[in-house]
Amino acid sequence: MDIKLAIVVILTLFYSGGYCNDNCQHGTLRLVNGGATYRGRLEICINSVWGSVCDDAFDTNEARVACRQLGYEVDGGQSVTYYSNAYYGQSTGPIWLNRLYCNGAENSLLDCNKAVDIGSTFGCSHSEDVSIRCPANSCSTGSVRLTDGLIPTEGTVEVCNDGAWTSICDSDAQSVYYSNSFGYGHGIPTLYNWRCIGNESSLNHCLKSTSSCYYSYRSVYRISGVRCKGSIVPGNCSTGSMRLVGPNGPNKVEGRVEYCSNGVWGTVSRYGFDVRDAHVVCRRLGHQTPRALIFWNAYGQGSGPVVFRNLGCTGNEDRLEHCTYSTSPYYASHTTDVGVKCSERVLTDCINGSVRLVNGTTPDEGRVEVCINGEWGTACSQYWDKSETKVVCKQLGYSQAAEGSVFRYSEFGYGDYQQILWNIQCTGSETNLASCNNYHNSNCYYGYTVGIKCYNTTNCTHGEINLYGGQSDAEGDLQICYNGMWVFVCDTFFWWWIPPNVVCRQLGYQDNN
Repeated sequence: MDIKLAIVVILTLFYSGGYCNDNCQHGTLRLVNGGATYRGRLEICINSVWGSVCDDAFDTNEARVACRQLGYEVDGGQSVTYYSNAYYGQSTGPIWLNRLYCNGAENSLLDCNKAVDIGSTFGCSHSEDVSIRCPANSCSTGSVRLTDGLIPTEGTVEVCNDGAWTSICDSDAQSVYYSNSFGYGHGIPTLYNWRCIGNESSLNHCLKSTSSCYYSYRSVYRISGVRCKGSIVPGNCSTGSMRLVGPNGPNKVEGRVEYCSNGVWGTVSRYGFDVRDAHVVCRRLGHQTPRALIFWNAYGQGSGPVVFRNLGCTGNEDRLEHCTYSTSPYYASHTTDVGVKCSERVLTDCINGSVRLVNGTTPDEGRVEVCINGEWGTACSQYWDKSETKVVCKQLGYSQAAEGSVFRYSEFGYGDYQQILWNIQCTGSETNLASCNNYHNSNCYYGYTVGIKCYNTTNCTHGEINLYGGQSDAEGDLQICYNGMWVFVCDTFFWWWIPPNVVCRQLGYQDNN
């Protein structure tokens, strides 16, 4: 071997900790051995060498930062998961990061605090290599956005590839003036050598190659950025128009809320969106006395800009643009698109403050509905507990010692009525819900309509058993009287320890029956 070449090899191994150079950019992340692009063993490039991250002190905050750095949307409530103990296998490289402490808002793992120096393996081995799972399909493959520009018409070009945002390569240094001008974007750029004619309406229609565009001689990626000039080509809608896009297409009754901005249909973010905003939407669509149900992620993701975020309507406006709001970045995630269902308000002859249980299999259970201003409405399960349940049961005619079970997740259906009661606070001593404190109209997370099951507590003797809900007295769900109250028995392991003939014998049946 030539002496000069040998010296170069020795120096390279020295500066990379004895590992071969991987031609990767310092600080870049990747996921390995997960079988999909959004999951795998977490590795980071330090000094041009890929290495792993220790699971010591690693939690959801660190996983969220890593997924964000990899280009996944994690700021809209999407879940991320981390796995300890080399869940996706052990790395053969160095352990670069150990005992990270992120607050979850950082854009890079290297921005987080570290209890030990980079490369320290204190208390860690490859059996503790951490793995993560990022939100799959954070964006629609083929979508394009510009990031980190001062205005919406400039920035780093990012393309959604396999559910994650990634910047694209500037494979020809002379062709794109704004190379690296707006930062490096997200993910590892692997799309390069684009060949567009110029009349395509989408980058998806252009030819391209898939490979790394890492420039090892400069230890840097060349990332494409653009600045668009001119005006947006008018589309097939007029600015200010609204529509709902449901399962069967655009309509005025139910669907994803879409608003036309500069000739392009865009969407509305669920953040800050409540029933008052929904009333404005429905009124704009022609409903004179609207009522509205709010849906999250029920009608799919839209395209174009997310036009409105943090809407603050009073409910009396005629148009959304008359409300207070903040504009979303043009590249905001469509995972937050909100939907509504509009209908006309129909008053009934119910008595204000009365309650009823709806959609149960027996009269003593169901979705809680309350009459407010001549209209039946549902109650939100947030902050609802045994005290509120006890009051409803007493109001329905059960004894003063009545108890009940709470069903928090719309087990008895969402209801055809908007959720108009939220944050009800009862002590349990009241005789009706109207006597409880601090209930008011508000918005509630979709799917949190409360249901209850009432029962009296004075009709049984401790230890007594009963079969409930069967076609005859000889069958049904097993109940046992516990401290004067009928409760159901969980089947987990129960029959391992208590044979069915014991139950039948206590009920007066013969063993052979």
